[in-house]
Amino acid sequence: MPVRILAIDDDELSQNLVKKALAPIGCIVYPAYDGQEALAVVQSRGPDLILLDLNMPKLDGWGFLSKLHEDENHKDIPIVVLTTRSGFLDKRVQASLHRVAAYLTKPFTLKELRETVQRLLPNPEAAGGAR
Repeated sequence: MPVRILAIDDDELSQNLVKKALAPIGCIVYPAYDGQEALAVVQSRGPDLILLDLNMPKLDGWGFLSKLHEDENHKDIPIVVLTTRSGFLDKRVQASLHRVAAYLTKPFTLKELRETVQRLLPNPEAAGGAR
């Protein structure tokens, strides 16, 4: 069964790069362009892993994280935060990192994204084999 990835980012280019990086390792990528849309996709698709941008319209990444962690059925889905913040992590990010499985700073390479996703998948063989 293919691994289901929810990619939450309001940037079309970023969405396309995620698909390009993860399709070769057998992932199905479901896009969402804001946190509200993402919550609906979580309910309908039950993703195995979530890639989350923090800065989005409507419901941002912080709001999405908060609402997801209130959902008993989906609060344990691994989350990878993708953000343009670099270097120093502000207090808000530091306080929230315990809620996420990994953190990638944009720009990241396709290889970095693939390796991060493979490391966090429940069954790495289902997505291109073990590292």
